Amino acid sequence: MKTGKRNLWPAALLCALLAMLSACGANTGADSNAAPADGAQDAVSEVPGGDDVKTFKFAFPFPAESLDGRAYNYFAEQVFEESGGSIVVELYPSDSLVAGGEVIEALMSGVVEMSHAAIAAFSPTIKELTPFEVPGGYRSDRYMEITYGTLETVDKIFQKYGLKFIIGAGAGVDMTFCSNSKLIKTPADLAGMNIRASGKWVGEAMKRWGGNPVTIPVSEVTTAFERGTVDAVYGGDGTVLAPFKLYEMGKYVTFTDLQEQYAGIVMNEAAYNSLSPDQQAAIDRAKDKFALYTEEQRQVEIDKLMQALEENGNEVYILSEEESKAFIDISLELMPEAAEIAGPDGEVLVEALAKLREGYSEEYQFGVIPE
Repeated sequence: MKTGKRNLWPAALLCALLAMLSACGANTGADSNAAPADGAQDAVSEVPGGDDVKTFKFAFPFPAESLDGRAYNYFAEQVFEESGGSIVVELYPSDSLVAGGEVIEALMSGVVEMSHAAIAAFSPTIKELTPFEVPGGYRSDRYMEITYGTLETVDKIFQKYGLKFIIGAGAGVDMTFCSNSKLIKTPADLAGMNIRASGKWVGEAMKRWGGNPVTIPVSEVTTAFERGTVDAVYGGDGTVLAPFKLYEMGKYVTFTDLQEQYAGIVMNEAAYNSLSPDQQAAIDRAKDKFALYTEEQRQVEIDKLMQALEENGNEVYILSEEESKAFIDISLELMPEAAEIAGPDGEVLVEALAKLREGYSEEYQFGVIPE
């Protein structure tokens, strides 16, 4: 059985890169102790006093112990460290503060200052982001390229809505099918099946593939699968399959080359603008360290998942590039419609995604933050 799907840089080199980034920041040596709590998962236990200290609430739908939960905790620690203790990020995992469908309103109104932004939840309001939702719109193994290659464009779009896009999240996550009835190898295998979909465009692709989409937020996936509301779950290996242990409910697991829906860390723009230039620079350094950390942990997580699947006795199938293309060619038929909805500003994303599908840029490599 394969233990992973990517060739990654050695851990020692990655640690060195992290150390270099840390050395470039304003590290005062402040302590940062991750301490989960019933409601907020505080990233720090002690904060230096002073009127300049800012405390921000960060809401996200994943369990604290998941890859995303650990990555967001790491981000909070780095923000604290890089800001010399002047920015405190309180983490609220598992939709414990705001339900996933309400997060954009809470973020725009300032009820929370930071959140995980899943494009499927944000694009009904921020329509310019719609092209990100089309399955197969970009390669799942090009996290650095998609994140940094579109960062400026995505941030400009968010700013139109009073938000600040910090960084993409969900490094290199592949979409999987987890079924309790059969291995899914072709679109034809979905015929007659009720499949969990994350949003409108995945649902539209699912219809074209032959399945019956059922839109279910990530926090409700486990219950829906247990109750038989869906016959299979379509979700990211590191964001849905592993953290919610769906493989314990569904024997058959298929890995694809289709990308997880785009997501990232977003801030209320007024909260971001309340920071001093030095504090904003600290967040910028922290997000680069977060990107490297997420890439490193992604490989650790996929290795653990493959081991768990083997120990659990699951039947696993990894689609070849050609087999994944059978799904992608069908779903990309939706891109013109998505582009029309996205409008002129979203057209920039359409062009960028098309370019990314054409070929890999040597500027974006694992373990390297582009200049």
